[in-house]
Order: sequence, then structure tokens, then C-alpha cells
Amino acid sequence: MLTQTDFWKLESEDSLLKLNDDFLQEGNTSQVEELLLRGERWYENVMKHSENIPVKEYQPEHIENVPEGIRRIIELDVLRTLKSEEYKAPLRVLLTQLWKDFGDYAQAMCLVAAFLRLVLSENKVYKIMTVLNHSNFYIPGYWKAEAVGYASDTYSAIAIAREISPEVVNKITRTQPYPETFCQKFFNAIGIHVFPFEIEFDIMEQFLTGGRVFLFQLITSVMDVQKEQFLNNNEVNIMFNLLGLEKEVTSRETLRRICDEAKNYDKVLEHDIVAMRNEMYEKHLRAKLEKQKRAKEEEDSDDIIDCPSTDDEDE
Repeated sequence: MLTQTDFWKLESEDSLLKLNDDFLQEGNTSQVEELLLRGERWYENVMKHSENIPVKEYQPEHIENVPEGIRRIIELDVLRTLKSEEYKAPLRVLLTQLWKDFGDYAQAMCLVAAFLRLVLSENKVYKIMTVLNHSNFYIPGYWKAEAVGYASDTYSAIAIAREISPEVVNKITRTQPYPETFCQKFFNAIGIHVFPFEIEFDIMEQFLTGGRVFLFQLITSVMDVQKEQFLNNNEVNIMFNLLGLEKEVTSRETLRRICDEAKNYDKVLEHDIVAMRNEMYEKHLRAKLEKQKRAKEEEDSDDIIDCPSTDDEDE
């Protein structure tokens, strides 16, 4: 999108750019050229992990009968991300195609796709999103309405982080026992709308190069770099804001440190995170999800029993 002549005129005030902080600058052609080359490297890195994945050229279909709920969610996400119809329309089509291909949809897909579109073509963004969603190197099971794979991985990440900073992680989990509630910004949306763009471009690059392992390193860095703040605060809201890297409690310098130091947490590399996903599912999620499923089935059964039959009404 950065190469299009009307981009800044139409999108300079859109939500996607809310943390741009003057990093991307209108008319800076040398910066655009550099970022386009960077985007090509991202694409090449991701395609190295596309073996046995159904990656095809982007040829958007005319998709009929999109469920109203999905259509509405995609529409709202696009509205929250871009400003002009000229840019919203193709993003809407891309996300609808991805929903059809993946059989599911998550809000973070809109942010990630729009961010990548800044420096890459629709075709390459489509291919990258496909690999991210399918490859075990990246984030399979994250972009779903019921993202069990994502939730399982958050427990894996916290278990590893506890080995590195046990005092901090133990304190955090006493008040925030469900890591799936605070890892989402980092794991699903890859830090978009958390980090200023100057840092976010580095975050995205490290993720596309390092895969899911980098996300585990990143959340560990969030906790470990801010260790003193966590240990010296007992207010739940401040703890939660520190986890979310809210600007009221986390400085830009700290954000840069979190990004730069994440890759140094080699302890993460010692673990088989694919195997850990299954272990954490069994330990933390299976019983809870099965209980929820039984409750839903009982609720549906009660609805059927309570519903008067047509025959009774006719009599």
C-alpha cells in the first residue's frame, strides 16, 4: 500500500497507523524502497516453511452465502483498521477468501494482513497468511474462533518463562492465572497496536524469521525485562497494564529492550514446543473444554424439551 500514490491522502488517519509515530513518512521514497526489500525477505523466509502446505496464487473467488455473522465480523474489523473504501474493499475480499480457505476467522487476521500489505502485494500476503496458519513452525490453531492451539501454547510459554524468571511469573499468575487472556496481543496479532511501528517492524521480522519460538521468547522478555516493576507492584490493574505494555507504565526505551532482548532467551530453544502444546492441553484445558461442551449440550437439550411442538399447537 505504501507504493500507491493516494495512500497517505486516504489512509493517514486510519487505525492501522495509530502507532506509526512518524516512522513511516509520506514522500520518503528511500525508506519505502528499503521496506519493500525488507518485505521481500520476509516473504522468502516464510516460503521456506511452505512444504506440504496448500499454498496457491491469490485468485479471489466470488464467495456466496457467507454467514451473516462472519460477514459482519470481517466488516467491523476492516472498518476498525482502514479508513477509505478504496483500501477497505480489497482487504475485505482477502479476509473473506482466507476465511473460506481456513474454515475459520479471527480478528487478528485483519491486523496482520493489513500490516503486511503495507510492504507486500496481496498475492504475497495471501501466501504468507496461509503458511502462518498451517505450518507448525508458525501459529497453527491460533486464528480460530475457539483457538485451543493458541491457548495451549500460552501455558507452554508461561511454563518456560517460569524457568527463567520464577519469582516474577509466580507473582503474575497469582492474579492473572489464565495466560490466554494476556498473550493474545503478542501471539495472535504479533504485537501490532502494542509496539510503535519502528519497533513493530523488527518484531514482525523476528517472528517471520524465528516462528512460534520467537513469540515464546517475546512474552518471556515482556516479563523478565520488566521484572523490577512487577515485583515492586501489587495492584492488579498495574500488573495487567505491564503485561499489555501500556504506555502509562511501560516506556518506549523498555519496549525497545523487550524487542531486542527477546531473541536472547535461549532457554526456549531447549523445549519441544509442539509436544508441549499437547501436554498443556491435557493439563490445563481438556477438562475445562469438555465441561463447557457438556453444559452446551445440556442447554441445547433443554431448549428442545422446552420448545412446544407444532402438533400440540395445531390440536
